[in-house]
Amino acid sequence: MKLNTFKDRIVGYYNTGNCITLRSKPGRGKTSVVEQAPAIISAALGKRMGYSYISGPTLTPADTVGYLIPSKDAKGNAASFFTRPPWWYTAEGLPLEAYDGGVVFWDEEDKTEIDLKKVVGEMALTGRCGPHKLPNGWVVWMAGNLRSDRSGSTRDLDHLINRRCELKIEDDLESWLDWGLKSGMPALALAFAKSNWHIVTADAPEVQGPWPTPRSFVMCIQHLMQFGDGSGKLPHDNAAQEDARGYIGSAAAAQLMNFIRLEYELPSLEDILADPLGTKVPERADAQMLVAYSLAARVDVGNISAMVAYLDRFPQEFSVLFADAACNRDRNILNTPAMDGWCQRNGTLMVTISKLRAKR
Repeated sequence: MKLNTFKDRIVGYYNTGNCITLRSKPGRGKTSVVEQAPAIISAALGKRMGYSYISGPTLTPADTVGYLIPSKDAKGNAASFFTRPPWWYTAEGLPLEAYDGGVVFWDEEDKTEIDLKKVVGEMALTGRCGPHKLPNGWVVWMAGNLRSDRSGSTRDLDHLINRRCELKIEDDLESWLDWGLKSGMPALALAFAKSNWHIVTADAPEVQGPWPTPRSFVMCIQHLMQFGDGSGKLPHDNAAQEDARGYIGSAAAAQLMNFIRLEYELPSLEDILADPLGTKVPERADAQMLVAYSLAARVDVGNISAMVAYLDRFPQEFSVLFADAACNRDRNILNTPAMDGWCQRNGTLMVTISKLRAKR
């Protein structure tokens, strides 16, 4: 399943009341999309939804069911009770019962100790966790990797598999691009991923070491952004290449550095706006893609006409790429005269713009 498909179905999954478990290779964005679930459900149902996070690899018995405290009952006889476990409180410091419902998210479920899997697995089915019972409206969702991913997974238990709906998340470029646009990823990162998705989603190397996943690629880009020269372009010096190797490995880092160097050879925004009909159009397809994403990140109703005049000289596929990225970032340009005129000359673009307008 694609992450965007899962996201579109979140409210329905919640309404089932069942445990949903996402499986994928490492670093595919499962946690990020589940973190959005309470806000999506709240908006759809008009309820106050909470979110509680459990980290499977660090889970201990006390984290799971709380501490057993010696005490006395009403008649003075020796007794004991369990404290509430840490996950009973959200990041807001409120207990689960303070909400209309929510998602208890058990991340890295596959790396949890076997005995604790049994405890949380029962909570996923019945809401019971030792002496505790989830308040109404709360569900348990999980995410993890497969044992074949060499990610430290422990053994799966059939009776727990039978208590949940397992969804395998695909490597999906469009879902990642959608996330990247909304998260403010630089144009270069979007263009590199679109041109080199096979690199960004490479399998783990036989010899252990850094390798690219969507997660490590994003971490690498965010790291390099801290060392730019203020122009918005990423660095490609020796230190930057060494840093990139530390995130995504030598081969992928070399490809990324070459792509970054390409950006320095492209026409500037100032040149394009000043002379959209005379400014040179890059010959390479990956350079054209990079220009389209870069312009989409800086378009507004004031400069859309010049950008359209320049991009009208590109192959049609890049006009669609630009329009999709630009209009999702700034919907004010959807109904500009420049965009309307462009659609009249480009049938493929008209279909894209019609879909974007239908989302409003």
